[in-house]
Amino acid sequence: NMKGLSFQKTKEVDYDETNNLLKNAQKIIFMCGGTVNKVLVDDKGATIIAVFGVPPTSHIDDPARAVSAASMLKTNFPKDMTCSVGVTTGYTFCGTVGRSDFGSDNSLSQYRLRQEYAVMGDVVNLSARLMCASKTDILVDQSTHTAARNFEYEQLAPLTLKGKSQPITVFKLNMAHLLK
Repeated sequence: NMKGLSFQKTKEVDYDETNNLLKNAQKIIFMCGGTVNKVLVDDKGATIIAVFGVPPTSHIDDPARAVSAASMLKTNFPKDMTCSVGVTTGYTFCGTVGRSDFGSDNSLSQYRLRQEYAVMGDVVNLSARLMCASKTDILVDQSTHTAARNFEYEQLAPLTLKGKSQPITVFKLNMAHLLK
């Protein structure tokens, strides 16, 4: 999640700066073996949904690749903007949602239906919740912490998050250790 770009009517939006920021983020994600699923822009800034391990480009170390991409994004992010990241590991649905045809029912044939590639599931929602909770850090769940051991983390107090009945064990990536 990238915050700090103003999309309010009272301030001119620098579309070139926004586009360059998103292009650089895409390059980092692709370089680490991930793919960009969605880019969302609203009044709070821009959000990139990046996924790792989606067929056919899955790797045994995808959780570490995701954490690496997150740290590179954070390191290369403009200092006058905030960047919050949530990284989770687990199984999701990934594939096309929506329909491109109506089958034998032609009563709706005059309408065009929308289809898109999506990732959905509990870990996707958890990643979004961690991103919102982090404010300016990179937060990871227990599964990512276990799978991406080559990084240094600080365990935080368990977080109570929307949609979760129990508090979630969360770790903050130690960026100071990476910058040494």
